Amino acid sequence: NAVPLVPSLLSEKDIPNDLRIIKYNAPIKLVYVGYIRYAKGIYTLMEVCKQLKAFGVDFDLNVIGVGELFEELEQFVAENGFDNIHLLGFLESRDDLNRIMYSSDLFIFPSLSEGAPRVVIEAMAHGVPVVSTPVGALPYMFRDKETIRFFDYNDAGAVVEIIKGFIGDAEPFVMQRNKAYEQVKNNYTKEKFFEQVFKL
Repeated sequence: NAVPLVPSLLSEKDIPNDLRIIKYNAPIKLVYVGYIRYAKGIYTLMEVCKQLKAFGVDFDLNVIGVGELFEELEQFVAENGFDNIHLLGFLESRDDLNRIMYSSDLFIFPSLSEGAPRVVIEAMAHGVPVVSTPVGALPYMFRDKETIRFFDYNDAGAVVEIIKGFIGDAEPFVMQRNKAYEQVKNNYTKEKFFEQVFKL
């Protein structure tokens, strides 16, 4: 009779009431939030950027986080002339993080292993379509191509194809975003979490 619960630090007041209009305007705005380490799929993220550049895709990527691969990522950006990749490190301001999230077209999450990643839930709460590996609880919480887009770990080509799909037709991603936003808003806030806990 166990009831699975998803812990969340997301407050109802943190969720914007109005979602921005999503349509493709170059450059496509991508965002990653998390530790800069191997297990988070940073090498996959690098390969995605290389392939996007090779295909001539006009993109802008914000990378938020710190970790042991940060210097290597800095070197990768410098050596390949990626002036459109912004390594922002750790953001102390929650408002700055929320602003970047809210203004992004796609949230990329190439991680190898997770529990129930809070950053994915937060991205959905800010109206960003999520492209992620099917890690941890995500396949049990969200449906592929309905509320999330899944790709296999280390499959940079699949991520690139999803991004190109957004550029070709953003409407399916708008529908995905809207469904994910409603699901998070109605189920995955800390208020909902404690409400469920105290009902048990």
